[in-house]
Amino acid sequence: MLKSKLHFSRVCVHLVAEEDCELPEFTGSLLRGAFGHALKKAFCVMHHRDCGSCLVSNSCGYFQVFESMSDTYKSMGFHYKSHPYIIIPSTKNVFMKDDILKFKLTMFGEYKKYIPYFVYAFQLMGELGFGKNRHKFSLLSVTDDLSKEEIYEEGRLFPEKIINTSLQLYTNAVPQLGEVLPVEFVTPARFAEKGKTVSNLNGDLLLASMVRRYSMMNTFYGEYVQEDVDSLEINLQPIQREKYVSWKRYSNRQNKHVPQGGILGIYNILNPKEKLYKFIKTMEVLHIGKNTSFGLGQIKVG
Repeated sequence: MLKSKLHFSRVCVHLVAEEDCELPEFTGSLLRGAFGHALKKAFCVMHHRDCGSCLVSNSCGYFQVFESMSDTYKSMGFHYKSHPYIIIPSTKNVFMKDDILKFKLTMFGEYKKYIPYFVYAFQLMGELGFGKNRHKFSLLSVTDDLSKEEIYEEGRLFPEKIINTSLQLYTNAVPQLGEVLPVEFVTPARFAEKGKTVSNLNGDLLLASMVRRYSMMNTFYGEYVQEDVDSLEINLQPIQREKYVSWKRYSNRQNKHVPQGGILGIYNILNPKEKLYKFIKTMEVLHIGKNTSFGLGQIKVG
C-alpha cells in the first residue's frame, strides 16, 4: 500500500451555450484563465492591488488557490508550489446554442471547503464569457464526479454531498497484472530535461516525473511521505505512434501568446509490479509533467 495521505474531490461542471461559438481546440488554458479571473472577483475585497502585498492575502481563497508560495517550501528546495486543483477540459470546442460544455475540477487537500466560491466562479465565468469574443454560457449544474450526486442545481447548493477520497483508496484495487500494462496519454504531456522540452519519452524520464509530482502534491496538500521508489523501474515501449503536438495559448500574465507542446500516445510498460502499478495509477488523479492545472498530462492506465 502507498503511504500517501493525500485526499481529493472532483466535481463535474455543466455550462449551457447561449450562442453558437467556437473555442480554442484545447480548452484547458481558456477555462483555467476564466476560472481564475472569476474566482478573484468572487473573493477580492482589495480591488486593483497586487496579491503578494495584499494585507488579507493569507485569508483569501483566491490567493491560496492561485498564488500562494511560502518560504517553508522554498527552504525545502521547491521553486514553485503546484496548484491545489486540476481542470480536466472538455474535448469539445464547437458549440451550438443550448449545447453543453462539460469540464471537471479536481481539488486536493482541504480545498473543497471553497466549493461555494468555486460554484459562484463557475456561474460568473460563464456570464463574463469565454475567449476574445466573450461567448456567454450559463451554469446548469455541478455534480460530484464519483457519486454523480447533484452539488448545485437550480440555484441550490449541496456541498455536503461532495465525496472526499484518498490516493490510497483510489489505488487499493490492483488487477491481475500481465506482461504488459498499457498507459495512454489522453491530453498532451509536457516533459522537460535540463531545462529543455522533451519530445520523446523514455522510462527513466517518466519515472522521475512521476516521483517529483507525487512528492510535491503530497508535501503541499497531504503530508510529506518517503516512498520506497529505489526499486521501481520502467521499461517503456510505444505501441501506438507517439507524437508531439504543438499549439499556442494566450497568457494574460505575459500578455502574449505562448508556444506549448506535449506528447500524446499509448505506451506499454513491460512486466509491471504491483507497486509500480499503484504509483502510475496515482497519475490518473495527479496528472504528470508541466501545466497540469489546466489539464495537461492526463493519463489512463490499463
